[in-house]
Amino acid sequence: MSYLNLNLDREFSGKRIIVTGSSRGLGAVVCEALAERNAKIAMFSRSKKEMDNLKNKLKNPKNHISIKVDLLKNNEINSAIKKAKNFLKQIDIVLHIAGGGYGLKEKLINDLDLKKLFQINIGAAAEINRLIVKSKKKNHLLKLIHVGSIASNEAVGSVGYNTAKAALAAYVRSLGRELYNNNCASCHGLYSDDLVRPKLISFPNKLSKLEEIQTDPMRAKAINSQLIKHLRDSKFEGVHAERTLGYVGTILDGVWATAPYLHNGSVPTLWHLLFPDKRPEKFLVGGHMLDYEKVGILHDKDDYLKYKKGYQPFSLPVIINTNLPGYSNQGHEIEFSTLTPKEKIALIEFLKLI
Repeated sequence: MSYLNLNLDREFSGKRIIVTGSSRGLGAVVCEALAERNAKIAMFSRSKKEMDNLKNKLKNPKNHISIKVDLLKNNEINSAIKKAKNFLKQIDIVLHIAGGGYGLKEKLINDLDLKKLFQINIGAAAEINRLIVKSKKKNHLLKLIHVGSIASNEAVGSVGYNTAKAALAAYVRSLGRELYNNNCASCHGLYSDDLVRPKLISFPNKLSKLEEIQTDPMRAKAINSQLIKHLRDSKFEGVHAERTLGYVGTILDGVWATAPYLHNGSVPTLWHLLFPDKRPEKFLVGGHMLDYEKVGILHDKDDYLKYKKGYQPFSLPVIINTNLPGYSNQGHEIEFSTLTPKEKIALIEFLKLI
């Protein structure tokens, strides 16, 4: 779960979006804001009448569809997703706004009511995510956004609501932790199971050969016998140097603040690292803002050679050109090549914690 101040113009303009819980309240307000930014919306709610009334008030009503669905019933969720796919053709964003406490405020909530809250707040969202992510038409830019209130974060909501939303946060982070353990820990170290502040508990100091990691080889090949002799004869005692033709994976503590990534700084964000086909050839670095969603350097929406409009860098930026010798942005891809877009985003959510 991301706790982000998303910029509507930057993130949502012209996108094709599913919005759950869209007939009233926050969902309706969000639909109005998205429509003003020329988004195409598939609205999900139990009340077809309220959605149709809202749709007719939105900018360009024909760009939107209202789909009646009871999120307590998986067969209706499946049908709704099919209708949304047929209408939108491609899904860019899913905004999970449906949920809440449903007026169930008993401190000693019974199991049936608790199951209901879990289904509406997490079960339905997990099923929607699964149906969209498993689609044959992959969208590597897909965003899955789960919305919760400050009431659940501060535990001032009802027992049932707080419990369900806490489970949702744990669902995303736990998935990311398991993905990290299965795909990253063998090189970058194993972290504790703490989902608030994981701590490094072991580090393998593992060497990955160039043919395995397939990142730019220039730095590894630059370690020759002459350089090794200079290192061993230096004033620093106990220096051990040898030609390995490979790289050792680094410890990832504070990785959110260490962009750009790879050993040669050729990838601007963790998102680009996990989606190799989207890595830019050139980008600006230095005096930059942090991108808390993709985790790394925040650039202008469509131009990696510009920062966000109006932002004044605190130091002189330079251009990283990955076409130059030593700056290739290729490699480190096999490790997560089997992950779905949803799993990659969950992995990024876990990496934000360490």
